[in-house]
Amino acid sequence: MTTPLEKGSLLELAVHAIESSILRSSPSYQEKTFRMEMKKIVIISGVRHEIDIWVAVDLGGGYEAFFVFECKNWAEKVGKNEIIVFSEKIKALQAQRGFFVARSFTGDAEAQATLDPRMTLLRVADLPAEDVPVPFGFHGINAESTNAEVAFIARGADEKSARASVDLTTGSIMINGKTLPLEAYVNDWIATERDRRVSSFPSHAAEEGVHGLALDAERTFEPGAAKLGETDIGQIRLNGQVRVRVVRAKIISHFEVATRGRALTVSLDLGSVQLKGAFVARLLPGR
Repeated sequence: MTTPLEKGSLLELAVHAIESSILRSSPSYQEKTFRMEMKKIVIISGVRHEIDIWVAVDLGGGYEAFFVFECKNWAEKVGKNEIIVFSEKIKALQAQRGFFVARSFTGDAEAQATLDPRMTLLRVADLPAEDVPVPFGFHGINAESTNAEVAFIARGADEKSARASVDLTTGSIMINGKTLPLEAYVNDWIATERDRRVSSFPSHAAEEGVHGLALDAERTFEPGAAKLGETDIGQIRLNGQVRVRVVRAKIISHFEVATRGRALTVSLDLGSVQLKGAFVARLLPGR
């Protein structure tokens, strides 16, 4: 079940994505810089203020404009007390404008907002998320396990008897005159091949779930370039499999902020890592 804090964070992500897109698409800001921060803490005259979304726009010549957003993803209407507190934030931060984003406001709240000419109330609505495609086929892949065998082939011996027996945990290998811990050398190679195989896997077209990817690689050496003890190694072969899980993102919210835009928030659960991000579906006229 989604907590009130999580609900608020979903709206903040959506508003952040929409406002960022508006700024980036505005011709008036093409040659100016802007900074955006979420959940920014500002202390003024010893008073701590938490700002859901804070925007600073460089106007040039040492001038900077500030804009602040308050987001309340509440089922109930926002009352006048929240408006009063937000008005004080706008004043304390000397913001050019403050935007209060919520589903609905009481009549008293709307009347209170008119007393601060720098405040704008923005209504947000939930839109259906069913049957809406995930933007850009957004997904993730996670390498869950790797199993591999490494064979050291001695030079000049037949294939059957050529494999050198070694202890990876205590052995060492000499490559081009440099002695390396054998276990580290092998593990680094396996990791390199695993990453190469995973990065080349066409996950965008794969079904969700676990897939086994073959690991096949070899390294060939000139005479004397690779040695295990006194054994001249002509080739090292790697065979195995890496198991990767493909996870498709899920849309967890679809908001429309009046006169600003629509945004989809998606969630991607990779087990040890959980990601959330917002995509702008559409910017609206009137902003």
